[in-house]
Formats: sequence, structure tokens, C-alpha cells
Amino acid sequence: MQMQAYRSRLPDKGEISATPPNTASASLDRRSTGPSSSTRSSRKFSTSIPQLVQGVVAIDFGTTFSGFSYAVFSDIQTKHGSQCENVHVFENWPWQAHAGMKYCKTQTSLWYVPGEQPGTFQLKGWGWEGYVAYQQMLQEVRKRWEQEMAACETQSSLEAARRPPCRHQELDVSRAGYFITRFKLGLHVDGRCVHLPEGLTLKRVITDFLQQMSFQIMKELENRYGRRVNKRLIRFCLTVPAIWTEEAKQVMKECAEAAGLVQGTSCNDEQASCHELVIVVEPEAASVYCNQTLTVKEFCNGQRFLVVDVGGGTVDMVVHEKVGTSTRSAIKVREVRVSTGAAVGGCHVDEAFFDFLRKKISCFRWFEATYPARVLEINRWWGDMKASYDGDVTSFTLPLPPLLANCWAKDSNSVRVSKFSDVEINSGTLRKIFDPVVDKVLDLIEDHMTEALDAILVVGGFSNSPYLCRKIRSNFKDRVKDIVVPPCPGAAVLKGAVSFGVVKEWENLLNSRVAKLTYGFDTTASFKVGKHPKKFMVLEKGTKRKRCDNIFEVLIRKGDPIPIRKVVKHTCAVFYSEDMDDDEDEIEVIMYSTHSRDPQYITDRGVRKEAACKIPVPSAKQAPARYAKPKIEISLQFGGTAIRGFVRGKNYLTDTQAMTPIQFKWFSGSDKTVM
Repeated sequence: MQMQAYRSRLPDKGEISATPPNTASASLDRRSTGPSSSTRSSRKFSTSIPQLVQGVVAIDFGTTFSGFSYAVFSDIQTKHGSQCENVHVFENWPWQAHAGMKYCKTQTSLWYVPGEQPGTFQLKGWGWEGYVAYQQMLQEVRKRWEQEMAACETQSSLEAARRPPCRHQELDVSRAGYFITRFKLGLHVDGRCVHLPEGLTLKRVITDFLQQMSFQIMKELENRYGRRVNKRLIRFCLTVPAIWTEEAKQVMKECAEAAGLVQGTSCNDEQASCHELVIVVEPEAASVYCNQTLTVKEFCNGQRFLVVDVGGGTVDMVVHEKVGTSTRSAIKVREVRVSTGAAVGGCHVDEAFFDFLRKKISCFRWFEATYPARVLEINRWWGDMKASYDGDVTSFTLPLPPLLANCWAKDSNSVRVSKFSDVEINSGTLRKIFDPVVDKVLDLIEDHMTEALDAILVVGGFSNSPYLCRKIRSNFKDRVKDIVVPPCPGAAVLKGAVSFGVVKEWENLLNSRVAKLTYGFDTTASFKVGKHPKKFMVLEKGTKRKRCDNIFEVLIRKGDPIPIRKVVKHTCAVFYSEDMDDDEDEIEVIMYSTHSRDPQYITDRGVRKEAACKIPVPSAKQAPARYAKPKIEISLQFGGTAIRGFVRGKNYLTDTQAMTPIQFKWFSGSDKTVM
């Protein structure tokens, strides 16, 4: 019996082993299936919620603020109205009053102190509680530092006279531990670098935050419904920005497992939910919320609207079209174009404000390092001003702490401290602080105005900015019928996300999405002179027939509509190379992606390795003796919020083997490069 093999493109050393023990290399052969669009079928995967589920919890994991909402099925079944109206948003966050802010979310922050062993860390607080406790610790550390400085001056007045200027006498704030914020942006490919102390990883801080959120969730549910609440029976939904990659979504899933929210390979908690984590795209959740709750605007079949979700660190946009005769309690929409976004939001306005202070006040960097608790007070003042600025205000006056004013006056060689007691921020400066972010949001909206839109819906934490909303209205009021900011826009994603866990079938919410990328596999085909590059020509073992390797076999094309439950099937023959071990019983298959709609080869410019998976197959020792060319059937679902895959063996022991879920390993960074 003839044995033929062609190797697929495998990850480089250090990514996934090319030929580990009991692993065969294989390529996907076009002739075995003729995998054209006419041969692909659409098979529905069951995503219905088991009857034992008692409720749904949605976590909105944000750059600046995070929160959760929940709904128990008994509430939904016994109450009238839309699902979003029966959703409870948790607002009584511990220590929120001490932080001086009333909001439906807590701060996305963690406070660590060094552990007993070098390079280890102990979590001391999180959210508002950690924020307040860290402030208190900073004040204690600063007092001890001032006492140490006073003692030094007492011991040696001469040494004190020679001491460098005050701005160089910096406090070592690490003595108070490490206060970590805005770490979510570390998951974005183009996001700004998240600075973590050595030994503390991004996965660790995300996992710790989700774990603390889990504790708060169960405490709230038990307080409200008693001990009968079982986390194993809760379905958890976790929101992600539209710009997140498949790899970033997978990281969030792994962190949710490690945090004990849901069961999985990274979970060690027996009480974790037995239900699969539901990944929810943030602007889609906002779209559901607006459709179910808005009274000033109700969309009819065929009408299109743009959802603009402007948060602390990201802005996401999606264009939806109402389809069918759905009602408020059972809406249905389809995605019109690829959802987009950018790593820009309210926290970037904050950064611009503090950059202004650093340039304006010569000793502000020293003040930041020495009195961080006072800087947090300035940040709180700025938050109030940012929420009130509408473009008409001529100026704001920032009162400076006396310590900062004195140091600034000394740096300026002035004895008139009163001259340095405050900073006036005029209208021109305010526009320079706001406009880079606001203009970016306006540009993203403009990119979507090619569609015939009936409305723009603005949600997210930064949508509370009067200036942003005013600029959106002034720029687009003559081009769309309505521009709406719904009630509680900061909670829109929280409330809408619950519906994705409550609804039993995806079709009750979304009809279809649009493919963000072109996806496919590496295949071989009969070599044709003049059509295929000679460098890709390979010979079959035994037959010596010429084959062309490295062909990009397209499964789904960028920009194509994808029904939510559409499944693309791809069947390929398994070939065995003569140098492989007879006991090897796995092959490795790589999925590729590109922004091009018509890639020819996996070596084309812009083609990236997206994910790899290992698939069990009969060993070479078994196959020739018992089977005629074993095949594998791969089924991929691209219409969900994350790509799902299943595999089934054909020509094995039977053609009716059960579908097995595929465990993808997603590539990142330079690992995506095709060599």
C-alpha cells in the first residue's frame, strides 16, 4: 500500500513542537475533498442553556471601571417587560463612599505588596477598597519618610544645606506596594504597554481581579437569594471590546477559568460553573440594551443604526440592522459591516490633563512621586470637571495643594507663593486636552457614515461627557434622524450582556455577523506549470506526482456575512511520511488569517498564523493495514463571538464517530509570522 505525505507549515521552535512524540506532520490535500463552497454544509451546534441553570451573571471588565449585573430566571418568568428591565445592576460597592464617587461600577485596580519570597506578590486590595487602602498606606509611608528626612536634617545641618532641591528628594512609593490600573489594555495588540513589576504577569492580575469579582458576585447573590444559590448552576457572561483578537478572547477565557468562574483546563475550583463562558462583544450588548429599553426610539424592520461604545480605554462601533418583526423582548439584528474600534477613550483624556500639569508645573513629576495620595485627589477633582465640561466653559481653576505650590514657587525663585496656589485651565487648553480623543471618535463615526443610518446610539462611561456628545451631535445631526444617549449609558453593556446568557438561542438576538478576516488552511493541489511557483512543487512518495504546497484554502472571506450558526466543514486526507514513527497518532493543523479576500498562498504578504490544533488520527502502523486513506472532518463556527471548532474522524473505525471539540492554541506577536 502506498504511503504519501506532505508537511504542513508548523510553528517555529518555541511555539508548538513540529514533531513531538506520537505526533505526525500532515498537510490538507484539496483533492481529497474538493472543499469548495458547494460542498460545505451548515450544521447547527447547540448553544441552548441547560434547564438547571438558575441565573445569569454578566461581568463588564473595563479599562477604568468594572461591574456586574445579574438576572434569575424566576424573576424573568414571573415579571412582565423586557429582559433588560429585569436585570439587577450591582451598585453598592465596598468603600465606594470613601472613594468619593457614586457609580454603578468599581475601579479596575489591584493593590499588591511584596510577598515573603523574592519576586512574589500578595494581593492586599482591589477596586474601591484597594484604592482607599492604598491611599492610606501612602500617607503612612510618606509620614515615615518625612520623619526620616527630619532626622537626617537634625543630625547634620551642614549636610542638609548641601541637600539637592526639594524636587529631587523623592519618596520611594514602592514601600507602599504596587497599585495596578488600566491593565486591560495589555491585551490589545496596539495597546499601550502596561508596566508591571517584575514577577507579576498580565494573566495573574486579570485572574486576581476576576476572582475578587467572583467573590463579590456570590456574596451579593447569597445576600439577595440565600444559600440556595449555587455557582455551579450560574452562567457567566464576560464582555470584550470589538477590537479584541481571538487570542485576547482566549486569554480572557483562561483567566476566567483560573479565577474559578467556570470550569476548564485552567480551573482548580470544584464549585466553578459547569456552563461554558459566554463571551459578549460590548457594542453588541449595548445594541441589545438600547433596542429593549429605548422609548424615544424604536427601530423598524430594515432600519440601520450605529452603536458607539466609548469607554475608558477603548471605543467600539458596530452597525446593526433590525430584521424581521421582532419585538422589544425578542429583538433580532444583523451586523452590516465589520465592527471596528480603537484603543482610545476617557482615560486618554486624563493622561492629556496630567501631561499638561507636568509641562506647566516644573516640580509636578517630583510631586507625583512623593505625594501620590495628593495626586489621586487632583485626579478626583479632574473627574468632576471632565464630566461637566461642555465646551462653553471659559476656564477651570485647579487649587493646588500647599506643598506643591510652595515647591513650585521655590523652583521659580519667587517669594509670592500665592501666585502659584492654583492653575487656570482656559478654554483653549481644555480643547487641546479633549480634542485628540474626541476627534478620533468622530473620525471613527465618519468611517461608518457610508451606511444609510437612521440613528447613532452613544453609550459607555465616556458618553457621560457633555463635550463629546455635543461634538457628535454638531457633526452628524444633519445626516441621521436621531442621535440618542440612553439612560444610564455607562450601564448599557452591563444590562445588555445578561440577555446573551438568558436567551436560549442565539437567533433570538443576532442573525449574522460580518467576517473580520479571511481564514483558511494550508493545502496541496496538483501542480500546474505556469500557474504555480516552482519553489512550491513537491513530489508524492511512491507515485512521484507533482503537487503544489502552501496553497491558502479559504474557509471564510473577510467582509462576508456569516449566519450565527453557520458551520464551515473541511475534510482532508491524512498522509504519512516515510520518516515518521509508526506509533505517531496525532497531526497538527494550522489555521491562517489575512485581511485580503483572495489570498493565494500562505506565504503571501499579510498572511498570519492564527491558531494551531492537534488532532488524533490512526497511527501509520494501523492505517495502511486497516483503513483506506484516513480522513478528518473539521467543522468551524465563525459566526460566534469566538471561533469554535469540532473534528471527526472518517475512514477510521467508523464514519459516525462523535464530533470532538478542538482545543486551539492561538499565536501571538512574532509567533504569527509565516516563515
